[in-house]
Amino acid sequence: MAQDTLNNLAITDRRERDDAARRDRQANDQITLLLHGRDSLSSDFYTYRYLATEGFLPGYNFPRLPLMAYVPGRADVRGGNVFLQRPRFLALAEFGPRSLVYHEGRAYRVVRVRIALSGASDTATGGTLTTQAVRICAHCGAAHFASHWNDCHSCGMSLADAEQVNGLYRIENVDTEPAERITANDEERQRQAFELQTVFEWGIRHGQVDASTVLARDAEGDILTLRYGPGATITRINKGLRRRKNPNQFGFFINPRTGWWVKEDTDDGGSEGNNERLPPQRIVPFVQDNKNALMLQPQGESTPTTLATLQYALKRGIEAVYQLEEAELLAEPLPNGRQRQGVLFYEATEGGAGVLTRLASDPDALAQVARHALRVMHFDLPLEGPMPAFDALHDRDDAHCVAGCYRCLLSYYNQPDHELINRRDQAALRLLWRLAQVKTELQAQPDAPALPPEPATAPGWAGQWPIMRMPCEICIETRRRARSSRNGRNEGDK
Repeated sequence: MAQDTLNNLAITDRRERDDAARRDRQANDQITLLLHGRDSLSSDFYTYRYLATEGFLPGYNFPRLPLMAYVPGRADVRGGNVFLQRPRFLALAEFGPRSLVYHEGRAYRVVRVRIALSGASDTATGGTLTTQAVRICAHCGAAHFASHWNDCHSCGMSLADAEQVNGLYRIENVDTEPAERITANDEERQRQAFELQTVFEWGIRHGQVDASTVLARDAEGDILTLRYGPGATITRINKGLRRRKNPNQFGFFINPRTGWWVKEDTDDGGSEGNNERLPPQRIVPFVQDNKNALMLQPQGESTPTTLATLQYALKRGIEAVYQLEEAELLAEPLPNGRQRQGVLFYEATEGGAGVLTRLASDPDALAQVARHALRVMHFDLPLEGPMPAFDALHDRDDAHCVAGCYRCLLSYYNQPDHELINRRDQAALRLLWRLAQVKTELQAQPDAPALPPEPATAPGWAGQWPIMRMPCEICIETRRRARSSRNGRNEGDK
């Protein structure tokens, strides 16, 4: 679009042409940065990594491309343009709309989203960006992007009361500009942060849901249900600021042609470059990835304190048993942080760490995790042997922790839930104590919700791409003209 502005001699506005020239220079600098090291195969953009990003190659050999933010260099520093890279799920919040990014002692504001070529073609004639919609199960938090689902593909409950989120738009890369001034509204935005929700979708293999169910049961009854799915689709959604005026209205305003974030009424600061007359469009940013996931749902009703404590206790137990770093395994409440009914664990590393499948296949794995979780929570327990009675649980002599500390359940990752975490919660302790003495049972695969029958397709390439069977408009016009020309010659001969 910058080149179109520069080549259009009818545009005489000096400011508009200068802005187009600036954007053209930045685009050329970005291409140079992205292709740096291409000859030595050290560039971030080469064939194998692109195929891995699209899901055609395993990610552990060719990691997927992260989400990048372009930071323009300072005028007094030559060649200072850089790309800041973050993992997709982290970048959705850190590079959120009009967020502040600090780099080399200076603040930059995220002002623009890179519109993909497919989206740019849709808005070239003054339209809107192509978005998606998702229904989120109110019972388990499973996502349903397809419209044919009437019941949840994970728990089988009706989707009549599912939460509908419209206007979803996938975020790829963003641009920043230097922030000349930081106002009180900016600081308030940073303090409020964004409302993020993580949902999952099990894979479909041969018309069936690819997920195995495991039940933990003792003499008192069922304790909880685990459901593991390899290569599940994990989606993280940015619904907006946590303390927005209307909690039921999701998303942010964007210029669908240029990708510039349009400032809200409560925002302060300019939105240079957003001088288009096209009306803004409200979108909900999201990112996606395929990861091994495990859903945990306790039986019966539990308080938010119990579920939050159980979530981070089992996470710490898995890390202790399988020697994982804290960032290698993530845990999210389901369906969301305000309505906790379960926990979603997923492996954050490329290719997966391979530990969640152990919890689903090894009958003793969950008991080991629960025992180590209680030990991490400062309770005096042996590594092996019978468990003491529940009333006999007591702290170690060196424990000086009340509700939680950074040696047991608290961490930088779960700061929003620090008020809920309580290692002395009796319901959570009772669940962990029972889990430490059970053997899990793999359940028979339940009947998955029926998928709509696929229409019969012709063999070969024509069956894969039905568009190939459709007559091309250019071909139709060419044949019509040739037919008319032949008819004209025939009449002339007569």
